[in-house]
Amino acid sequence: MISRQTSEMAANFIRTLEKSGTVDKGESREFTALCRKIEQEKTRGEERQPVEIKLISKRKAAEILSVSVKTVDRLSASGALQKRMVGGSVRFLIADVYTLAGIRTTGTSAGA
Repeated sequence: MISRQTSEMAANFIRTLEKSGTVDKGESREFTALCRKIEQEKTRGEERQPVEIKLISKRKAAEILSVSVKTVDRLSASGALQKRMVGGSVRFLIADVYTLAGIRTTGTSAGA
């Protein structure tokens, strides 16, 4: 977000240009609108939190869900839990496992 000091400096600069006749009010409004648009885009970008993608093993998924590894296989086969292959190993997104377990997360995955 544009700092208050930067915003005030830009406003003073525009007023100076308007007084000198270098820029008209239409151009200054256009410039102000552009500044607001940039500020909004920056704000939207800051609101998006990066999500850590953490993959866990079948055994760890079973531990989190308090079920057997065989049950994790069944959940995967039924489509309730999407598996990902990493090399020759089966892995699961920890966020998917937490969702299935009913555990709420806050944007990033907790360590496993």
